[in-house]
Amino acid sequence: MGISRSQLYRLFERTGGVARYIQRQRLLRICALLSDPADQRPIAAIAEDFCFEDASSFSRAFRQELGYSPSDFQSAARAGIPLIATRRPAIESEAVRFTDLFGEYRGL
Repeated sequence: MGISRSQLYRLFERTGGVARYIQRQRLLRICALLSDPADQRPIAAIAEDFCFEDASSFSRAFRQELGYSPSDFQSAARAGIPLIATRRPAIESEAVRFTDLFGEYRGL
């Protein structure tokens, strides 16, 4: 990619850092799965598939990002009840694609 590690970290600084960006992207994918009535896996299994250490660390990260527990989010989403993030701005609106960040760096 032609970018140093320090440049990469500076690039992700406004999104809270590389690790925060990755976690946010994982949580976005999990939100989609929790909203899917066809996916009947337990929440803990979904969290494990996305490399969360355990159910409690996943639940804590999810609640910190959205302000709801994963089970509350899943129940509301499947019932068609929209939930508004209470802790942070909605993660969908904060979602930044890597290509957007890299394009800014390259002046594209």
